[in-house]
Amino acid sequence: MMASFNQRWNRLQKERAGVKPHISWMSKLELRKYAERADVYVPQIYQVEEDIHELQNPGIDFVLKPAKGSNTNGVFPIVRQKDKFVSKFGATYNDWLSLIQEAKKSNRVYGPWFLEEYIHSPYEWKCYCFDGEVAMVRQTTGVTPTSKKPNKFWDDSWMDIGLIESRRAYDPSLPKPNNPDAIVHVAAEISRIIPWVFARIDLYEDDEKVVFSEITMHPGDLYIDDASWDLKLDKAWSRAIHRRNSTIPT
Repeated sequence: MMASFNQRWNRLQKERAGVKPHISWMSKLELRKYAERADVYVPQIYQVEEDIHELQNPGIDFVLKPAKGSNTNGVFPIVRQKDKFVSKFGATYNDWLSLIQEAKKSNRVYGPWFLEEYIHSPYEWKCYCFDGEVAMVRQTTGVTPTSKKPNKFWDDSWMDIGLIESRRAYDPSLPKPNNPDAIVHVAAEISRIIPWVFARIDLYEDDEKVVFSEITMHPGDLYIDDASWDLKLDKAWSRAIHRRNSTIPT
């Protein structure tokens, strides 16, 4: 049978059955250390509190996050508009308490909660990495709910590779990053030093510099429809295992 990234990924998911990544794996706060070691700009932390109600309004734009969570659950990128708090995802909160109460309703999230510097970037670059090799980049915007975000798929040479995940909304008009080589370099550097053979490294750009977003060891809703890319990603995974001469952490 021909090798398949999808088969490998599904097998790994089964091996992790019963394991809740948003609970058992490293927190967003802990994962920042890998970006710092790679000498990448990491957004500033304003506050950290176990009890979300202990957080104070910082008076500037910010991102409210739980240390552990699934997908964008509990994540609130907030822009201040006078006395209101406007989420990048569309909702508006009339006061601080309304925002905190809404965040507390989030499913599958665990503290501590923290306030992080808001990076004003129109795009996020989700780099699918295998031990220092960036095999694919998925470009997204943050102006719509997750299921409707426009996406564009690139290879590591920044060639448009088309819609290889049919469940995603696709927009071929999305532009390349300002500094494409830096995006690939930073993602590769972080991927090289993390303990996982495969991970998604998410990055932003801000005033020409690359900015760390997060590391996702278990990216959700991942299925490659394009057969050639299913094979390419599988080969990248195999090369990564060979380089590390180890098994895949579970």
